[in-house]
Amino acid sequence: MVTDIDHDVSEAIGQMMSFWGFRRNLGRIWAGLYLSPRPLTSAELCDELKLSTGSVSMALAELKRWGAIRKHHEPGDRRDHWVVEEDIWATVSRVMAQREAREIDQLTDALKRAEAALERQVVAAQGVGDEDAEEAAAFRARRIGELAGLAAAGKDLLRLVLGTDQLGVLLQGPVDPTPEEPRTRRVLMPRAPEE
Repeated sequence: MVTDIDHDVSEAIGQMMSFWGFRRNLGRIWAGLYLSPRPLTSAELCDELKLSTGSVSMALAELKRWGAIRKHHEPGDRRDHWVVEEDIWATVSRVMAQREAREIDQLTDALKRAEAALERQVVAAQGVGDEDAEEAAAFRARRIGELAGLAAAGKDLLRLVLGTDQLGVLLQGPVDPTPEEPRTRRVLMPRAPEE
């Protein structure tokens, strides 16, 4: 049974997920599963959250793809039951590595291509003695270099938040500790002062 507290928390998590670019119902369903003392079926989630079967089905598939939930077998019941992954930080880290690190990598690659093209433009402009074209290409190259520095700082920040230099490991799912690859650790970030 969903309480008013459960409802308020699910709505707040849904709103936060929406802010981060996910569909709101992903947060609501995840929170419903997280706050449930037992595994829930799709039908129970539909009833408790007042969502359509299709909406719940799509959200469960996406949450499963992100590694945030998993199926749970209940003896004697053929229906799929769902539970959240217990290690919230591992889930958040994996999602951040998959989304944010990928975006930063794509930006970095685009900036490298732009830098190479601008270097060729500078050389070509020098070859024909076109000082205006050379200056314009050099100006753009400096600006692209500044953006590349910003992208590198973003990657460093992501590594700091995730507590690992091995972002690729997080893309593969949960990390098993081995002597070569220690388990990723949670880095506690200082909170902003309350106003």
